[in-house]
Amino acid sequence: MRRVAVRWLLGGHQHERGASIDNAPQNLTVTTGDNWAGPVLLCAGEIDIHTAPRLDRPLRRALAVRPAPAVVLLDLQDVSFMDSTGLNSLLAARAEAGRNGTLLALAHPGPQVTRLLEITETAPLFPLSPLPPRPPVPRRPVT
Repeated sequence: MRRVAVRWLLGGHQHERGASIDNAPQNLTVTTGDNWAGPVLLCAGEIDIHTAPRLDRPLRRALAVRPAPAVVLLDLQDVSFMDSTGLNSLLAARAEAGRNGTLLALAHPGPQVTRLLEITETAPLFPLSPLPPRPPVPRRPVT
């Protein structure tokens, strides 16, 4: 089993992870719901090479709804980290949404996600939702 050690330096925060490819951490949850304009996906955790598929599946399902929704809203308030794999997931979903006449909007991106969008010059591609912040997702105590 191959070991992977990755260091990211982004937004003043360094994230270090050593994990085997076959036993990667799965610290992302995606909860789906609906609002008046279309599907809403609430994300919590980290979106990286290991967890991006957990976001891709519900995003594809939300974009496959017919008739196509006006907006698919991705709430990133509880996302603590996103790497280029997560950004690629957003860009692919944006392209698919555009083909269907749907707008992919982001709500509450945190400082790290905002910094990623800014340094990659992709921030203008994603409109921000004007929704007020919601209460944070309760976290289980670490034992």
